[in-house]
Amino acid sequence: MANVLARGVQVHHNNMNMYRLILFDIDGTLLLTGGAGKMAFDRVFAELYQIPECWKNIHPDGRTDPSLIAELCRNNLGRGVATPEFQSIQKLYTECMAQTLQIAPRFRLMPGVLELLQSLADQEGVVLGLATGNFEETAYLKLERAGLKKYFSLGG
Repeated sequence: MANVLARGVQVHHNNMNMYRLILFDIDGTLLLTGGAGKMAFDRVFAELYQIPECWKNIHPDGRTDPSLIAELCRNNLGRGVATPEFQSIQKLYTECMAQTLQIAPRFRLMPGVLELLQSLADQEGVVLGLATGNFEETAYLKLERAGLKKYFSLGG
């Protein structure tokens, strides 16, 4: 079985049926992107700011995408960013992530994940969702690349 960080919550529906909601993290739990995020952010900062290899000294584990952008801007630009600039970075990051996920040579599922998700999906009353620090768009890009998108109906 996979080493999975998931939280189960019982949810009552209006017709008194009980559902179990199980939330999963993505990175390091369901899959490893093999450096796709680093490659995507490096492309973003090279294109927008002519800064190659922006990722130095960044430790992404347990972080949200917005906090990573904030740190990358502080480290590489020496400042924070206002909302319009942040949105431009996010948009380009999403586009770059779609590309880098396809070429990341070390992209892989964590052991046992596919079997676990299929087993849970086969159970009546189980709903699978995401609790992740990824932007919703990039979360679903990762799941799509891994062939897992069909298992998740909510979250991001």
